[in-house]
Amino acid sequence: MKIMIVDDQSTVLQSLKEAIEPSGHDCTCFDQPELALQNFINYEFDTVITDYKMPKMNGVEFLCAIQKQKPGTPVILFTGYAEINNIIDAVNFGVFAFFRKPVNIRDMMKTLDKIEALVETRKQREIEFTRLENLYKTHLLDVQHRIRNTLQIISSLTSLQISLQQNKDNLTLLRTHENRIKVIGMSYEIMNQSINTAVIDLNVFIQKLVNYLYLSYAPASSKIQPELLLDTVQMPIDQAIPIGLALNEIISNTFLHAYPENWHGDARLLVSLQQHKDKIHIVVKDNGVGLADIDPSRASSMGFMLVYSLIANQLGGQVNFESTAGVSFSFIISPVNKFN
Repeated sequence: MKIMIVDDQSTVLQSLKEAIEPSGHDCTCFDQPELALQNFINYEFDTVITDYKMPKMNGVEFLCAIQKQKPGTPVILFTGYAEINNIIDAVNFGVFAFFRKPVNIRDMMKTLDKIEALVETRKQREIEFTRLENLYKTHLLDVQHRIRNTLQIISSLTSLQISLQQNKDNLTLLRTHENRIKVIGMSYEIMNQSINTAVIDLNVFIQKLVNYLYLSYAPASSKIQPELLLDTVQMPIDQAIPIGLALNEIISNTFLHAYPENWHGDARLLVSLQQHKDKIHIVVKDNGVGLADIDPSRASSMGFMLVYSLIANQLGGQVNFESTAGVSFSFIISPVNKFN
């Protein structure tokens, strides 16, 4: 076990080192608490033994600094002074054991044995936790891989059906379904590239979605100038997918219907993502022909039904709709982060 010993008296340091090291421990001594703290931050120590009365920084102050850097580090504090406040302060700041000078070496060695057992148990738990975490990530990546492959097969079959389809209405319907499939696949692709495999960057997801739909609906979308104002927001995939599907319906509708061939002037599409404390605000707005006399919350089209079902029912979010100078959809969502 690596032990740091801190005392401003070199004779005390030497005697403790000579008493402890024959038991197999590795002791590093410091006569200045500031230098000891610097080394504690840069190197690994299993436990710390420190005097209370030292110049510039006393033992309790040193204890506080250590616990701030590496919480839970076992610290043994000893002193030649009997003030009860020293003991109370040390206990409040997490001291493992407290000894009066002159130190009873036999009692201290028993305490070090307890600390060694505690440190070993903690290390074994950390090893097991790392093993389970790696196992979880491996299984999660395998599941993601299988899902992406399955979605790719479905998408390929849909593309084949599109290539064979002659009916214009059926063709539009198949392409709509193909986009929905690709939105789901896109989310898993982004999550697979993320360092944290439990969440995805919603801003990256939205950017890729808008770019994909822009290319997918060309040349109908070529006259439109998308503007993206996206904060960095992370979200679990099971919450991000419904948002992506809802945005897919709205943005697709903009590219297909907001700007007819006789449209004059700038055609704009704004997509914004902002996080305010525990709320996520998403706005999709165009300046096109609008949806006169239509209430999307009561509309019978599958696209609008999906938007309200996904955001309001599945995510418990709020959907606001306006159609004065174009169409504006806004979502207010309270994400539930399952991974904090």
